[in-house]
Amino acid sequence: MLYILCYIIHRNITTLETDVSGRLFASICQAFTVSRPDIMLPKLLPRLCASVQQLITDDILDDEELDKTLLFHLLLLSFIMESSGTELFKYKSDIEGMLGAALKLNGKKGYGFVSAILRRLLISLVNTYPYENRISEADYDDPNYLAIRDWGICMSRKDIKPSWHCSTEEELSWAKEIFLRVFSEFTIMFDGVSTLSAPNPELNKRLLKHLQILEYSLQGVQYLLPFWDETPLALSETVMDLDSDEFNFGQPKFIILDPKDDGNIKYKYFQMYSNITVYLDSWKSDDTDAYIALVQGLDLLVIPFMEAERRVPLPAPAAKSIASLHNSLFRYITYRNIT
Repeated sequence: MLYILCYIIHRNITTLETDVSGRLFASICQAFTVSRPDIMLPKLLPRLCASVQQLITDDILDDEELDKTLLFHLLLLSFIMESSGTELFKYKSDIEGMLGAALKLNGKKGYGFVSAILRRLLISLVNTYPYENRISEADYDDPNYLAIRDWGICMSRKDIKPSWHCSTEEELSWAKEIFLRVFSEFTIMFDGVSTLSAPNPELNKRLLKHLQILEYSLQGVQYLLPFWDETPLALSETVMDLDSDEFNFGQPKFIILDPKDDGNIKYKYFQMYSNITVYLDSWKSDDTDAYIALVQGLDLLVIPFMEAERRVPLPAPAAKSIASLHNSLFRYITYRNIT
């Protein structure tokens, strides 16, 4: 089955619509990519990245209805980016070339897929997560091994042995590089936005795209972003301890600051959202979608969100059993990392 999937995409046999059948196919590809990135990524990722760069031209950047093949390949990329960060790092040049072209898309479908690609890529690079939970000591690559022999065996979750992805300095540095490039490029438009004396047509046109890309990139690296020390609101006297609790799970000490002034990134997001709110109140108070995007961004700053599914940033990589991860068996539980 694995090789059939690789052959279908490698030979460009079919292009599927991106709402139902395409997502089903992408989910299957994602499952195999998570389990065997060493097989799937070499056959899919370089070809998909090259296809995206080839299909994106200057005359389609503002189109809402994009080529079906382009959308399908962006969809596949958004799913297979949920993989091993170590394996993804091997395709750094391919991914950067693809992102450089795809981030120029201004249509809602186009930048929607690009935002998902960006978020999952960054999450795969910076988070600690189990990439394999073995229930058997057998060699899965042995052609004589039959998985059916292990089916139905009574197992305790304490006996399951997880293998962890732990980010390297190279992966963290690359994630930082990608995030800061996006942050610098997509926040320029909001400089001085709260002091404008008239509505800005170009800002109105690009507002939702910039907000979504900035939000999704923040989701990808937020666990590397410390909370700010400045207090936006003066607190009343209280007996509660409001200091943050710091946890160390064995990851390298690595934080991201604004290279311009070593400023706190989250605080700059807060200031940006505040300034955009002033602009919307003054010139675009009927833009419900923009207000929703602002609320989502502010919520993300207050209560950091971590993608549930298979990305769990909290457990220590030295864990020897799956006992501490039993809640991750329920994929719809949202994990929140509060510090």
